[in-house]
Amino acid sequence: MIRITYLFGLAYLILGFAGFFLTGSVHKTALIPCAFGVLFLLLAALSHKENLRKHVMHVAVLVALVALLGTARSFRFLPDLLNGTAEKPAAVITQAVNAFLSLGFILLAVRSFIQARRARSFFGNQMAVALMAAGKFPPSPRPRATLAQRKPPTLPTKACPMAAKLHAAIEME
Repeated sequence: MIRITYLFGLAYLILGFAGFFLTGSVHKTALIPCAFGVLFLLLAALSHKENLRKHVMHVAVLVALVALLGTARSFRFLPDLLNGTAEKPAAVITQAVNAFLSLGFILLAVRSFIQARRARSFFGNQMAVALMAAGKFPPSPRPRATLAQRKPPTLPTKACPMAAKLHAAIEME
């Protein structure tokens, strides 16, 4: 999912710059998809940390949902665009592509979340450790020196001579 997030971040950047430069560099609002692209790229970079991945990917889906909700209104202008009567055709196209990108990312992310959940569930009662190969546990971040030391050597002892010293001998007549 990290690669997909990088790809969608780049797609948003390309969409924003293309919308800005192809419309004559007049409207700064055409760069709004670039903001989403930068957010996606930052979130993808943060998701390389294993302990943050799940949370960061959920935030990325939230960002895509915000982008979808902000651009979904462009769908009602698509018939006008096809008829050639749209007031701002470049804006309608950019917003529609942004909405489709957002919807695509959300669908791919939800599919990825479901696959990860099923894998954890199948391999061992929701434990992330179940997804690791046997014997491939990560090294401890704080190893204890006391556990790493060997036991000191001891002298062998015999139980029988000790018992004879402790009991007094009784003479039998």
